[in-house]
Amino acid sequence: MKKRNSELLGLAGMWSGLFIFMSSTDPTKLPAILLIAPILWMFLCIVYTIFVLQRVLYNSQNEAINKKRIGSAVLIASVPTVLLLLQSIGQLTAKDLALVLILVGIGFAYLKRFRLAQKIE
Repeated sequence: MKKRNSELLGLAGMWSGLFIFMSSTDPTKLPAILLIAPILWMFLCIVYTIFVLQRVLYNSQNEAINKKRIGSAVLIASVPTVLLLLQSIGQLTAKDLALVLILVGIGFAYLKRFRLAQKIE
């Protein structure tokens, strides 16, 4: 229970920090590298949120399952992040959305099919 509370506190801190950063900065006055920072921060927040939700809903200590959970969290979080990036440069179309969803589907197929913990010889 204590671990879950610390995870929820970490989630609240990450999302609060992102909100404060985005509401207190002016994008026109930031250097280019700091324009990418909130997008990466949002990606990490989504990944961690999904990972914590998966751990709460499906409690398992198996390392191989945890690696697949991280992989699925990264895949799920990549969808809104890529769509946000495409929208920010004015390149988001229905074709791009379909392509992103197809790539995520292929990623899930790989996650389901292959074990991430096996050694390749």
